[in-house]
Amino acid sequence: MKNFCVKCFTQARQLLELPPVVELPHCPHCNKVRFREKWVGQSEADLQAILVSKARVRELASPRFSVELSPQENGTTQALVTVRGKMDGAEVAVQRLTLIKPLSGTCDSCMKLSSYYHESIVQLRFPKDLENDEVHGYRSLVKAELDRMREEDPLSGLIDSFVVPKGLDFFIGSKHAGKKLSLLLARKTHGKITRSFKLMGVNKSGKEKKRYTFCVRVK
Repeated sequence: MKNFCVKCFTQARQLLELPPVVELPHCPHCNKVRFREKWVGQSEADLQAILVSKARVRELASPRFSVELSPQENGTTQALVTVRGKMDGAEVAVQRLTLIKPLSGTCDSCMKLSSYYHESIVQLRFPKDLENDEVHGYRSLVKAELDRMREEDPLSGLIDSFVVPKGLDFFIGSKHAGKKLSLLLARKTHGKITRSFKLMGVNKSGKEKKRYTFCVRVK
C-alpha cells in the first residue's frame, strides 16, 4: 500500500474527517433534535445518520459505517465512528471520536402546544354525570392514545381537559388527532359522532383556519 503497512498508512493519511463536536438544537419537551431544518428523533439510527452525513471519507472504496454511542452524565453523547472500506485491495478500518452536544431549543410543535394552540376539541357526552374513577379512566385513555399518536403527528398533544356536566372536554393540538381520538372513543362507548367547526381567521397564504369540534354522544 504505497510502501506503507495498513496501520502506518491510515495514521499518515486523513481517510476520515469528522468534527470533534457536533452541536444539535434539542427540544426538552419531545426530546427531538434539529438537523437540516427538521426536527428528528434521537434513536440510534437517527443519530447515526446525522454523524454519517457529517463525515468525509477519502480514498476508501465502498465505505461502510458503524457507530457506537455512549451517553454521558452531563447530557452529551460520545460517539465512536468506524468506517471500513478497501484501498488497493486491502481492507482498511478507520475510527474517530466525536461528541454530540445538545443545545437548548424548542421545536415548532412544542412551542405551539405550550402556547395553548389547539386545532380541535373532543367532547364526550353521557346521559349522566361521570364518577371520579370514570373521569380518571377516560383522561388516562386519552393521554395514552395521544402520546402514541405523537410519534407520527407532533401536534397530537393534550392541551387541557375539563369536567363538564355529563361529560368531558379535551383540547387537542392536532385536528387529525382529534378526529382519530373521537373515532376511538365512539368505538369504545358505542357513541355517535357529530362534527362542527369554527372559523378562527386566515393564515398568511389566505387559507381559512378552522377549529374542529368532535362530539361523541353516548346514549
